[in-house]
Amino acid sequence: MTKIDGKVSDLLAAILAEPEAMVDANTPDTLNPTTAEELQQKLEYFLILDSLGELLQKIRSDRGLTVREMAREVQKSPGRISQIEGTRDRIELKTLAQYANELGYDVQIALVPRNDREPALFAPIPLS
Repeated sequence: MTKIDGKVSDLLAAILAEPEAMVDANTPDTLNPTTAEELQQKLEYFLILDSLGELLQKIRSDRGLTVREMAREVQKSPGRISQIEGTRDRIELKTLAQYANELGYDVQIALVPRNDREPALFAPIPLS
């Protein structure tokens, strides 16, 4: 079991133990009822961001770039770079494309079929 799989199973087990008691507390002063499916989707989204942030940080570090140097290259603040790598905030595709470009990568969205009869489809994310 990978680190992420362990996170998913532990968090989902705790969350889904009593689904009738779940609420969404993301918005200050607002508690919105949510379903187990909605909560699972949010959890998966944040785990993907966590993996993406770790990957971006590793690539930057392997390239020998500091947070400040990366911030200067993509015209973002060092704090924003830390947010992107620490996944404390959402990442716009444009920002991700700029970040990846500075590291020598392109960003693509891949639609990968679950069967072998269809080809995978790729769409590049433009820098502008």
